[in-house]
Amino acid sequence: MRFVDTPGIIENQGTGRDNREDIKRILNDVLQKPNSKLCVLVEPKEFSTNGIINFCDQTFGGKGKWTENAIVIMTKFDTK
Repeated sequence: MRFVDTPGIIENQGTGRDNREDIKRILNDVLQKPNSKLCVLVEPKEFSTNGIINFCDQTFGGKGKWTENAIVIMTKFDTK
């Protein structure tokens, strides 16, 4: 199994560098290799309005294209 830590997605594009295109390239390159899984860390928000979920949908062309090959982990669930 292969783990790749990508830069974080900045939700507010006014702060910091926007690495979205770099992250898309990394994800597409790595996930084409055998035994690769996408590990998605999300905060406790509505799944349908979560920024990283929307980013993955855009990157891979919809939920059906990436969710079968992903593990979604919720962080900070005890703070909400």
